[in-house]
Amino acid sequence: MKAFFAPWVLPVCQPPIANAVVVVDDEGILKYVGDRNQMPACDVEQSFPNHAILPGLVNAHTHLEFSNLKKPLGNPGIEFTQWIAKVVGYRRDQQHTDQSKHQIIQSGIQESLSHGVVAIGEIATSPVQSSHYSNNGGCLLSVFEETLGADKGDYDTKIAKLESNLQHLKTANTIPGLSPHAPYSVPLELLQRIVRVAEKNQTTVAMHIAETLDEREFIAKRSGRLVEMLEQFGVWRPNMYPTNDSVLKILKTLARAQRSLVIHGNYLTDEELDFVRSVKQRMSIVFCARTHAFFGHLDYPMAEILERGINLAVGTDSRASNPDLNLMNELKEIRRRFPDVSAETILRMGTIHGASALGIADRVGTLECGRAGQMCFARLSDPNDPYSFLIKSQPQEK
Repeated sequence: MKAFFAPWVLPVCQPPIANAVVVVDDEGILKYVGDRNQMPACDVEQSFPNHAILPGLVNAHTHLEFSNLKKPLGNPGIEFTQWIAKVVGYRRDQQHTDQSKHQIIQSGIQESLSHGVVAIGEIATSPVQSSHYSNNGGCLLSVFEETLGADKGDYDTKIAKLESNLQHLKTANTIPGLSPHAPYSVPLELLQRIVRVAEKNQTTVAMHIAETLDEREFIAKRSGRLVEMLEQFGVWRPNMYPTNDSVLKILKTLARAQRSLVIHGNYLTDEELDFVRSVKQRMSIVFCARTHAFFGHLDYPMAEILERGINLAVGTDSRASNPDLNLMNELKEIRRRFPDVSAETILRMGTIHGASALGIADRVGTLECGRAGQMCFARLSDPNDPYSFLIKSQPQEK
């Protein structure tokens, strides 16, 4: 067995432990977490002075297809529909081969692992190729196939492909999921059909909701910049979008799935958050702090979400709106922007909350005996403060 010593161990499932040890057996399973004086005999001992040992981090939302970008598309403060146009242009101009896309996704997985991430909620452009995720380096991948709908005549074909791909992904080394993209690209009828597929297959659904004020205008009035964007793309079909729609109706539709993720949720109202609270055992929200800052959104409803006890996870979104896939930097951004939120709560967002959102809380998110020994080693800026890694340090996955 192998022992890892550190000034602090933060199991998440219990308070921080000073001058502690984590013991992993030869198969990589956690056998002991606690005081050094009571540890079992070990063949190998390794010390990490000035570090805290944490559970491996969970990135609950990202798009790995953009992992080759050196910097985000556009400049900070870019208007959202202009950014989408750049994303569409990037996809059109790159014309990636199957091999190059595989390499890009693999680079994103490896970057994530290098920053202590052990599980990822990935939004994958349809059609999904399970082979792109085969070499995961031990990272637990939840792969949500993204769906958009511009033509009602295609719905039957889309649903049939989703059903087929779900079965295919189940045989691969991934956890399959479904991702109706957003309210302005997935009409309610298509969303309802996707959720029925999720119910039938007992899988998780992730959807971008309340990401912008323009989206809220689109849902309420079927007007604004998102309509103009869809018209420019040649995919605006007014008859596909009934006027009696609302964010609340969309949330209620998603809540029929056994588990659902509200991605971003930047502009959810109190009524909508109250509904999420009512189904919080199966619905989570995922906050991407640096992407939120990149677009210059209004203040995030952090306090309103936390005071309702809603499960709030964290994601990096993608390199199209974020400089890297370092989830620890997301946690540091939250610490900087929300100083009233406790460091313990922020760490939970990046570990057990993300695991709960993805339905893998029985496997990752805490340091408990019997789990896989996937840990994150984070450098402390203050040896007396077990959470001081949220200020200056960089984590390393071991």
